[in-house]
Amino acid sequence: MADSRLAKISQAEKKYIQDKDALNTKKSTKLAIRTFESYISERWQQLDPQFVQWDTDILNSVLADFWMEARTRSGETYKLTSLNAIRNGLILQNNNKNIYQNFRDMS
Repeated sequence: MADSRLAKISQAEKKYIQDKDALNTKKSTKLAIRTFESYISERWQQLDPQFVQWDTDILNSVLADFWMEARTRSGETYKLTSLNAIRNGLILQNNNKNIYQNFRDMS
């Protein structure tokens, strides 16, 4: 019989992969939060940059504007994949803090 299509992975390999993914996820989440908070402090000075304390209606309004107005540091529009990464980072932050029930539906 042919070799199995499933590979056996050692504990050390599993730990390496999990740690690597966790580190990349943490970096991506921090970048997403920094990007959104930077937008808030530039465009919405009257609001507290700690968006986790906002009313859902305010967050929804700010996010709607953010997705249309967000630009890179050089002033270029973000690629769709970058906006998705930012969105996923914000969703992950929300899930970790368990703040908004329907955060995914708001973007």
